[in-house]
Amino acid sequence: MEQVRLEFRLPGRLGYRANAVHEMPFNKRTLPIAEAMELAPQLRVQSMQI
Repeated sequence: MEQVRLEFRLPGRLGYRANAVHEMPFNKRTLPIAEAMELAPQLRVQSMQI
């Protein structure tokens, strides 16, 4: 059971680390990778409404 719990938490830890280490430039600023991934679908929807 302990192994399952550790493996279940692994994606969260990897996502946190990727977010802390990697950034993407956007509109003269940098965004953590997780924020950029959340922003992309929002921008896609906005572009379709115009």
